[in-house]
Amino acid sequence: MSYALRNSLFTAALLLLVIGAGIYWVGVRKVEHLNALQATYAEVRAELETANSVLATHDSTQAELDALKERWRTQDQIVPASDSPDQTLAYLDELQKQTGRRLDFDFLFKVREDYEQYSTNIYGIRGTGRFASLYAFLWYLEHGHSFYTVDRLQLTFREPDSGVQSGDWLRVQFRMVVRAYFQPQSRVEDLPPLGDEPAPKPLALDFFAPLITRTLPENTDGLLVIEGAVLKGLTHDTAYMGDGEGGLRVLQRGDRIYLGWLDKIDILRNRAEFVMNRGGIWERLWLSVELSETQR
Repeated sequence: MSYALRNSLFTAALLLLVIGAGIYWVGVRKVEHLNALQATYAEVRAELETANSVLATHDSTQAELDALKERWRTQDQIVPASDSPDQTLAYLDELQKQTGRRLDFDFLFKVREDYEQYSTNIYGIRGTGRFASLYAFLWYLEHGHSFYTVDRLQLTFREPDSGVQSGDWLRVQFRMVVRAYFQPQSRVEDLPPLGDEPAPKPLALDFFAPLITRTLPENTDGLLVIEGAVLKGLTHDTAYMGDGEGGLRVLQRGDRIYLGWLDKIDILRNRAEFVMNRGGIWERLWLSVELSETQR
């Protein structure tokens, strides 16, 4: 066999080997890889479609939730789906914290009454406290977001002994029957915290509040007592007051004193005007700078 023929046969065999390897790589291996990629693409596309449907459901659910929240805010009162002594007691405690009115009371569950379209739990409450606090507590209880009514109320008042602190003289003992309404078919399953509710309605005028108090509040903040005080000096916006005990107080317009505040400074007349509220009795009081003989 000649050298040329041998090389031709070797080249032809090599060419056939390369062609066969190429056909196997393209026709077999790449097809399997392509099929795997197509399967992965189908899976990813299905996941994307599922995610889009979930997002659409989320958006519609969020819109419905926002609508329900807005409906909750605009409703004056609601009837929840359930009520229990624990829920009502927690509500009453939160109501006291929100209004800043403190009452000491005992709480007793009496009976549950079921009607055709709603049910009620009846509670007995007995305690003591200031009449103003009780008044505010009842007002917010009956006008709050949850539907409660006070069926009966009994008050007992006893004139206290002399020497009581200011504001404590009008204390009462009370007994009341409170009715909590609920409806098992209601969509309101759980009441949100009171902080998430709309601002409570303004408290109605207390017609029993005294216009003039019997006793004056104590000077617990250590404010300047105008009786015995001396006006030492003035600037256009500052009054320098001697407190009668050797101390010096510096006051500006609007600053508080005991039972009043500094209202005006008259630098031309060397005097300061104070507004006083002595337990409902209002008056204006002027103090002038005391001048020495040489200053006169």
